Amino acid sequence: MTYNRHGYEISLSALQKLRQGIHYEAYHTMGSHRTVINGMWGTGFVVFAQDALGVSVIGEFNDWNGDNCLMHRQQDSDFFALFLPGVEVGAKYRYEIRTRDGEKRILSDPYGRLWDKDGVCSLVADEVQFPWEDAAWMEQRSLNKQDHAGFSVYETSVFSLLGDASVFSRLKKRGFTHVALCDIRDDERIFSVSRRAEGDEFRIREVINSLHKEGIGVLAKGFAITGERLEYKEIRNYYICNLLYWLEEFHLDGVIISDLAEALYLDYGKQDGEWKPNIYGGNENLEAVEVIKHGNSIAKKRDENVLLLADLDAIWPQVTDLLEDGGLGFDYRYDTDFTKSFLTYLKTDPYFRSGNHEALTERMIYTYCDRFIKAFPGEALDRLWEDLPGSEADRFATIKAGYAYIVMMPGKTLSGFEVPEDRKEAFYRMEADCHKLRSEHPALGAADEDMDNFHWINCFSRNDCMVSFLRKSGHLGDTLMGIANFANAPKQDFCVGVPLEGKYEIVFLSDDTAYGGSNRGRGSRFETTEKECDGFSYSVTLPVEPLQLIMLRYIPYTEEELLKFAVEKAEEIRRQLEEEAREKARKMSVLLQKNKWSK
Repeated sequence: MTYNRHGYEISLSALQKLRQGIHYEAYHTMGSHRTVINGMWGTGFVVFAQDALGVSVIGEFNDWNGDNCLMHRQQDSDFFALFLPGVEVGAKYRYEIRTRDGEKRILSDPYGRLWDKDGVCSLVADEVQFPWEDAAWMEQRSLNKQDHAGFSVYETSVFSLLGDASVFSRLKKRGFTHVALCDIRDDERIFSVSRRAEGDEFRIREVINSLHKEGIGVLAKGFAITGERLEYKEIRNYYICNLLYWLEEFHLDGVIISDLAEALYLDYGKQDGEWKPNIYGGNENLEAVEVIKHGNSIAKKRDENVLLLADLDAIWPQVTDLLEDGGLGFDYRYDTDFTKSFLTYLKTDPYFRSGNHEALTERMIYTYCDRFIKAFPGEALDRLWEDLPGSEADRFATIKAGYAYIVMMPGKTLSGFEVPEDRKEAFYRMEADCHKLRSEHPALGAADEDMDNFHWINCFSRNDCMVSFLRKSGHLGDTLMGIANFANAPKQDFCVGVPLEGKYEIVFLSDDTAYGGSNRGRGSRFETTEKECDGFSYSVTLPVEPLQLIMLRYIPYTEEELLKFAVEKAEEIRRQLEEEAREKARKMSVLLQKNKWSK
């Protein structure tokens, strides 16, 4: 910025980048910034107002009268700038825009970082100098050494993490690798403090810093792209700049882009006549697609290890494919269909669950079409506990079995599951063990995106409300079997087919006594028998309790055990042959005796 007789000006190079839509650090230029010009402290303002005849800054400092605070048009662009001496941090302001048809519009600052308690007026913000202490985490991230095999995300409010230092270690103990902060921004603004204090920018950094020091990554939720006015490169630049601002200035490890269906489809939520087709006659918003691809491309170029998640409640191809392959370039996308159907299933009385059995199985038809994250955010889980059927014990067993089923199925997990206070400790223990199992077994984590990793054993037991499945990796000893019983009835001698002869050891029970349940089966081993079941030559028989998920680890027979079995088999065959020989001899003796008397 420079100061001349016109006041405050954008440098020519910055202006060119802004007009081309490639000024990725425009937040240093746009908005309001405290600065010194010719020895005078004050605030510089820069705003983009397309097709405006003129723009003024209005605020408490000029009694909301913009007649004497006209901003200066920069070159022949739609960018306007002005320096006002004496305007302090915390001053309320807005922009008064005069259109070419003589109307006046009042606009808050799109690049504003602070807002008044009503969320209407922008506030002049101080430049934040935060003492980051997460150098070790950021270095680890830059070296791409973060573990995404057990990638699991807990969604919560940033303000619920303030004031209690122990909450960060508790999240680590619960097995979460990342936290998604669901309320650090609002609407289309870069930062909003409606209903919040001015120090929140600093406190949000404190939370992120503390999570990083605990070894937990941080994602931010709530970024959105509106489909309006995206034909302007300057507007598209705003969205990209907004994304980078949060990633870089707040040390975020990733972002969740929300409401993508509304951005990508021109006719989303609209009636005939309320939208216009694109230049090819389709309903795709080509400008929104360009913004998304451009933003994801730049974010990855600046740091290839940041995570980009798409909250997309619509059919759209190649969301997580690479940009060079025609995709949108996201790392993961929300599996919203599974979220809705599975929660509906859990809320259904077990007696009627057989009518919606597809809620357990149908996602495997499409799960490898994109890199899905099984997302169960807070808003989806609202009143879940109250809406579950049965007694409190039944509800708790249902939530535990449901959560375990989500974690053990293919795909990463984002959740905001909570239970009543008196059951939290037991639930958190189960959470931790679920995540530990995923991180320790490649079949559940590292090999998660391999189509050969998952195999249904039985997904057709609709009336029993049960499914069984295999999770596999390249190592034979890392084969896991899961059995889920969502009926409120036990199966004492449940027979399940298995592809491999050996032993199967219970490594997880959702209704274990350690989790407030009534079962003590962990560690129990069951040997296979040569009994055909579920299309396999071998099977295992074990008890399965109501509302329970069991995970069993395959243990191959040792050479000694196989030799023992071979000896036992040989002995059995010898005894059988010996018995057959004796029977044959007996029959021959009888025959000879008959022949003797007949003579």
